[in-house]
Amino acid sequence: MLALAGLVLYGPTKTYYVAKREEARKTYEYELLNDYYQNLQDEVEYLSTDEGVEDRAREQYGWVKEGENAALVSGLDEDENSDEEESSVEAPPTGTAVRAPATWYSGFLDPFFGYENGE
Repeated sequence: MLALAGLVLYGPTKTYYVAKREEARKTYEYELLNDYYQNLQDEVEYLSTDEGVEDRAREQYGWVKEGENAALVSGLDEDENSDEEESSVEAPPTGTAVRAPATWYSGFLDPFFGYENGE
């Protein structure tokens, strides 16, 4: 009787579990996107000021204002001093690249119910 009950309840329980894990993954993805857009908005606000425009012009183009002197610093890692990036805000992963947060039960129940996290 117990085996029959387990067999009957497996399908709906699997559907519920997969839906909850997908909800957790989507919630995490939403939080990443919110953080990204908040950082992007902060950068837009900063670049809307004269100070922000001047700083970006100095960083990207090496421009200096009248009366300032430019200095070239060498010996830094190229990765740390890359001028190729236009924005300091990195886009977050989206879609299937985002994995649902791990829980104490996900290591056992994900394989049991066939949930493929982030695939």
